[in-house]
Amino acid sequence: MMFSVQDEANNSNTNGLMLFFSCSTKLDGKIYIRFKEKDMPVDIQQIWTQFTCNYCKGLRNKPKIFIFEIRMIHEVAFESTQFRAPTYSLTYDTPPEADILVIYNKTTDETHGKLMNKLGKHMRKYGQREDIITLVSCIPSNNFRPMIISTLTKKFYFTPSEYRGHHYNLYEIEKELTYILQQMKVSVDSAQEKVKEKKKIKKRFSFLFRPNGNSNDEQEKESEERHSRETETRGLTLPATHDSNDNFRFTYSG
Repeated sequence: MMFSVQDEANNSNTNGLMLFFSCSTKLDGKIYIRFKEKDMPVDIQQIWTQFTCNYCKGLRNKPKIFIFEIRMIHEVAFESTQFRAPTYSLTYDTPPEADILVIYNKTTDETHGKLMNKLGKHMRKYGQREDIITLVSCIPSNNFRPMIISTLTKKFYFTPSEYRGHHYNLYEIEKELTYILQQMKVSVDSAQEKVKEKKKIKKRFSFLFRPNGNSNDEQEKESEERHSRETETRGLTLPATHDSNDNFRFTYSG
């Protein structure tokens, strides 16, 4: 499995490597990885050394992250040598072993698997602001806190962002204020639209239910026009007169 990952990293244009191991360990300090229905003992240090630039040149100057979630297995000891604590070298070869991050978390049957769940939640919530070491360090644990071994030469972030740390806090505050102002503008525009609609409705109903049908000015105008028509009608009246021959004769009176 390790060799296949090495080949893929060397033959592809990758930006880095992250491997997660969910396994068990005994008092001998080795982890046991199930492979083909068998538990294979593996030394942890032998895992990350296979991806240094000596063995995997495609990952030179790129972050290599290894997360181990280890469940402790308690056995009845028959020899005192089984109680020896695992030891690891605190020195590393520079630069071949640079840009490596190892996260080692001991768990029980009840807490196994919670590290990745909490790390995923922190990534979604704080990934733009905090690097991976900060995200792992702030994970609360009732029993064990993850052990971190880092030779990273730069901070590693899961989410790309141009704002980090304090600058990201200012960016979040600015974004929140902008959202509040936009909501206020929407509320004001909505209130203004409601006022306009009320004015339109009031004007429409005042026209439909106008008293006497017309205003005073229009009533006076109609009265004057009616009086003028009556005057013209009287001036054009043709009175009829009766002559002796029983014929009607019409005379025009100016």
